[in-house]
Amino acid sequence: MGGRRSTSNLLELLDSCVRPGVTGAEFRNLFVRCECELILTRRAFRQHRCSKEIIDLTGEDTEPTGDD
Repeated sequence: MGGRRSTSNLLELLDSCVRPGVTGAEFRNLFVRCECELILTRRAFRQHRCSKEIIDLTGEDTEPTGDD
């Protein structure tokens, strides 16, 4: 198998008629699923502008009230 394969090579292997396929680890390294349910390559994900509204539920703008 050799060293680490390039993104282009992995994409070619997914569509190849001769010895097709990639390992599960290679697939997980190649693709990512956004919270908006789109599946993209990791490279494309860096430029992705998600349409899903993000709501901050951390409450970081409030003070804790407990006596710990």
